[in-house]
Amino acid sequence: MISIKNAAGQMAIVKGQEVQVTSTLGSLDTVSFNFYNLHTDEKIGEVLAPFSVVSIPETGEDYEVQTYNTDDVGNYMQYSVSAIQIAKRFHYHYIKDKIGVEVLILQQLLSRLS
Repeated sequence: MISIKNAAGQMAIVKGQEVQVTSTLGSLDTVSFNFYNLHTDEKIGEVLAPFSVVSIPETGEDYEVQTYNTDDVGNYMQYSVSAIQIAKRFHYHYIKDKIGVEVLILQQLLSRLS
């Protein structure tokens, strides 16, 4: 079972099929999977969006949705999802924090000189 959570905090659990985690040396892992949903259950359509967080319990990793496609298959909708490991968010946050710290230190040094 795979959980999907969007930026608004809505969450859905789906049964992923053909789940494939790809690890490449020097880059973040990616995951791709498919799942089926009845046309009557519109909650999945609301939850699945770019930047939604996909949690794979088998790997213990979180991924950020990059792309997804839908295909009408009779009474069901087939969703194909592609996501990248969420570690890049931490990287952006880390850099932002470090820049903020350096600016503060620079301001303190300049105030001492004046």
